[in-house]
Amino acid sequence: MKQLMYKQSFRKRIWVSFVCLIVLSIMATGIATYYIAASAMQKNAFENSQTTISKSSQAVDEKLKNILVVVLALMFNDSFKNTVKDANLAQQGNYYFDLNALQNVFDQMKMNEPIIDSVLFSTPIGDFYPTNQHRTTTPFTDTSLYKRLQEKEGVLFVESHEDPLFMENERVISMVIRALPYIDVTASNMYIVINIKDSVIMDYLTKDIKRSFTHYELITNEGKPIVGSQLELPWQTDPLFLNQLNASKSGYFDYTANDKDYLVTYAKLSVMTDWMVVGVQSKDDLLSNINAIKWVVLLIIAGCAVIALVLSNALTGFLLKPLRMLQAVIKQVGQNNLSVRFHSPYQDEVSHVGYQFNRMLDEIGGLIHEVEEVGNERRKAEVKALQAQIDPHFLYNTLNTMFWKAELNKNDDVKEMILSLSSLFKLGLNNGMEITTLEKELNHVTEYLRLQTKCYPGTFDYSVECEDNGLLRLPVLKLLLQPLVENSILHGFKNRQGGGTIAIRVTQQDDKLVIIVTDNGAGMDAELVYRGVTDPTQTRTSYALRNVYHRLLLYYHNEAQLQLTSVPNQATRITLTIPLEITESIPTGLKGAWIR
Repeated sequence: MKQLMYKQSFRKRIWVSFVCLIVLSIMATGIATYYIAASAMQKNAFENSQTTISKSSQAVDEKLKNILVVVLALMFNDSFKNTVKDANLAQQGNYYFDLNALQNVFDQMKMNEPIIDSVLFSTPIGDFYPTNQHRTTTPFTDTSLYKRLQEKEGVLFVESHEDPLFMENERVISMVIRALPYIDVTASNMYIVINIKDSVIMDYLTKDIKRSFTHYELITNEGKPIVGSQLELPWQTDPLFLNQLNASKSGYFDYTANDKDYLVTYAKLSVMTDWMVVGVQSKDDLLSNINAIKWVVLLIIAGCAVIALVLSNALTGFLLKPLRMLQAVIKQVGQNNLSVRFHSPYQDEVSHVGYQFNRMLDEIGGLIHEVEEVGNERRKAEVKALQAQIDPHFLYNTLNTMFWKAELNKNDDVKEMILSLSSLFKLGLNNGMEITTLEKELNHVTEYLRLQTKCYPGTFDYSVECEDNGLLRLPVLKLLLQPLVENSILHGFKNRQGGGTIAIRVTQQDDKLVIIVTDNGAGMDAELVYRGVTDPTQTRTSYALRNVYHRLLLYYHNEAQLQLTSVPNQATRITLTIPLEITESIPTGLKGAWIR
């Protein structure tokens, strides 16, 4: 599809864009309307579900609280207190008397809370329970109820199980509590068991639950059923499902199981905080009314799309008129006509692009002129460097010295000068490349100084020092140092017969290469000379220094520096500072010429 659109004309693409834009806008409006309505209906449905579940939770909670109240009333009854005292004193002979006295109390408990199915009071002298119910032979202390009570403080509620204490074999929910002690009565090993039929709890649980719930149940916070079906549903073992159930006291959340979406609503009990009422509803059934809204929105979107197809074609032709004018200008520029310019009566965005295109053409013309100027300056600098290398006066002095030394049969000096001159030219030419290494540059200036000491014997001594041999492999511009030492010899030692010194020292400071040329010649006005070197409007006082300075700017830009200091007849110092990371500053065309 993408490749197909690339092959279409701009007019067709903008037409398609119009259609898509209008359709997408209508779709966005329709979808937004749909989701607003759906959200309101969904929120209302969710809140109704939450209210229903909360009412069921409150109904169960109310019954559990009533049972607690009834049990507390039992423990404050006089007959119950007498039984506790007899049990505490191990008065086995009073068992039947106490059993008969508690019958009315048990009947009163069932009358006050009808959901109570059976009551058992376990003591060391025997179990007390309604005599109209049939007790099993299993002692309370042998049941799982007793074992679980030992692991928990306070009241114990036990989920649905088969009654181990009475012979009806019904499924019940049990509440187990230790008897309260009285004054001078410990009530140890005395327990009260209240059994409630789980079917009764289910009736209270479902009294307010509507038929829309796919499934509802009273479960623990671990997902285990408390009443009703003991069948464990698949999602009740899902850690994500259980984590969401335990996130708060009540609420609802979406859940997907078997590729079907459900709304899960829950509310925890206040008496048993690890029990909760959970209702599960199919979202398709719950939100069935929203489908009607969805189809209405889809019909509106389809109708508006047809209208968009008709209107967008006319709009496309009108809007593309200034763009076609710009296209004609660009075509002429492609034919190397840089003088053409865009003009349009429109003030729209396309026209602004055309005017910016005019500005770009102006800047391209300026850049072309600037490149030509830079090229001219580079050629001038290279010519001056070559002239400095092959200075006629230097050649004359050197050859003249060689001649007289030959006449005086100083053949060793002549041989040495010939080798130095040959090495000087070889290093200076550098195979036609502008970039050399620091080692070759130092060798070049050393050969030059060696020749000049032969031409001006006894006038000066020299030294060349590099603090770190690792720096010798760094790439630098060629012929940077020879013009500087030539300047020292010709101007610094012009009127000097001896005692002159020239010292070249190379060091590294942070990420800079520092080259210092020092002599003890006549000196100069450093500030005046520096202005002449750097300011083109000033009188040119030193062609050698100016040549070096402009070559540094040409190849290193503002990363390189030239500094001058001078104390006449003591120390005149020229400091060159060059960046070590020159790969970012040397023009691309020269990078292939490095010598590593």
